[in-house]
Amino acid sequence: MSYGRRQYKQLGWVVAMMASGFYQPLHATGFQLPVQNVTNLGTAYAGTGSLAEDASTNFYNAAGLTRLSQEQIVMGATFDWLHTRLDVTQATATTGMPLSPSTGRARPANSALIPFFHYAKRINEQWIFGLSGAPTFGSKATFLDQSIARYIATRSSLKTFDLGPSLAYSFDNGLSIGAGIDGVYTQANLNNRIGTGNLLTDGRADIAANRWAMGYHAGVLYEMDCTRLGLSYRSRVKVHLKGDSDVQVFSGAPFAVQSIKANLKLPDFTILSAHHAFNEQWAIMSDFRWTHWKLFDSLVLRFQDKTQLITNANYKNSYMIALGGTYQQNEQWQFKAGAAYDKTPTRDTTRTIYLPDQNQTILGLGTKYKLNSCVAIDFSYAHIFYKKAKINQSAPIAVGTIQGLQNIQGTSRTQMDVFGLQLTWDLG
Repeated sequence: MSYGRRQYKQLGWVVAMMASGFYQPLHATGFQLPVQNVTNLGTAYAGTGSLAEDASTNFYNAAGLTRLSQEQIVMGATFDWLHTRLDVTQATATTGMPLSPSTGRARPANSALIPFFHYAKRINEQWIFGLSGAPTFGSKATFLDQSIARYIATRSSLKTFDLGPSLAYSFDNGLSIGAGIDGVYTQANLNNRIGTGNLLTDGRADIAANRWAMGYHAGVLYEMDCTRLGLSYRSRVKVHLKGDSDVQVFSGAPFAVQSIKANLKLPDFTILSAHHAFNEQWAIMSDFRWTHWKLFDSLVLRFQDKTQLITNANYKNSYMIALGGTYQQNEQWQFKAGAAYDKTPTRDTTRTIYLPDQNQTILGLGTKYKLNSCVAIDFSYAHIFYKKAKINQSAPIAVGTIQGLQNIQGTSRTQMDVFGLQLTWDLG
């Protein structure tokens, strides 16, 4: 089968934007990231909306800010190390030609350092201000240029950063409310190879797009005796991505450049959270998080020449259930543990190698050490077990041009280690 230069260029655009799947999971199901603090990592993110013991509560439930008495800074990072093995049973090149060999194994290099910061300052007895800077969604996946998966992806990433100021108000009856706005910056990159299976003649396709978008968040916290109940909501964000597509149809050829546009829907989610202290040492906490992933049903790429590519994601709504506890040994040391179950939004019929996501079980351990009356350090670790995922990925539907013919089938096995370190500093 042969193609003219114009057709090959169009085919490159098809390959370049397998874009509903330029995500590799870094923690939660889908490409959602819950790692906005280390405070809750040790409890497998149980109690995010009700613990409210430091300024990081601003992200999960701004109403929890009212429990803080002093100006405070929280800053830290998690290191997410994803272990993925892709066993390919069948693969084709850009033209639909079977690769030789058409079976094999790929191990993408996936790790990321995810930083965050939070700030809180009391205005008066009722009002308190909070500010958070943290990623909400993200991914990173790197396959070798000679990998059997190279015609689908070589290097890809999705990065978001949410800057969210809030105000919280406490009533006299144990009820607190909080709300704020979110400025979300999104950057997406995708690289892959183009060719017939010959490494020496492979071309490449590179995509880069970014944009700011706005959303909001709100929450309530009710405290009675030794129990706290929290309910919070973070809105969906529709990002109007703009960028460029650079395509080289074969090695040594010039790059063809086009501008691209796409609307990416980041889903809204709700957290119902509870915390109960049995005494001064022991406490238990839980979370139920529901994410509106059904919004991410498809992704349409619009090119400068009016070509469109449609990739059907067909996500379903998902949930996470988490249960954890803390033990306060003395004034300096606190220990944490927790477990969670996270339901995947992906389906067997539309799962991709970019997101070989499946149901997850999360186990967490952590500790907090108070250096003095003003400074505390958190260290936590979580291990995530993924159910084996089936892969059967084909090219997207192209409107106004030919359709890409590449396909990859197989299974993916994934585990993840998450390490977190955090500093909490009371300023006054």
